[in-house]
Amino acid sequence: MVLMQRIKLLIQHEQMTRSELTAALSQRFPQLVQKDAEMAVSELLFTISSALVEQVAEAGF
Repeated sequence: MVLMQRIKLLIQHEQMTRSELTAALSQRFPQLVQKDAEMAVSELLFTISSALVEQVAEAGF
């Protein structure tokens, strides 16, 4: 959860591609290897898309 909050602060008010976000995350948190940063971005995007699908389903679309 802490990592998700840090990622949110990192990308606040910016549009980024997946690769740009991965690179920014790796740069901001040098203890992460590239593969870990890629996994974190994938999990973040999956969580966001799952939440959006859930909201759409609740709205009845």
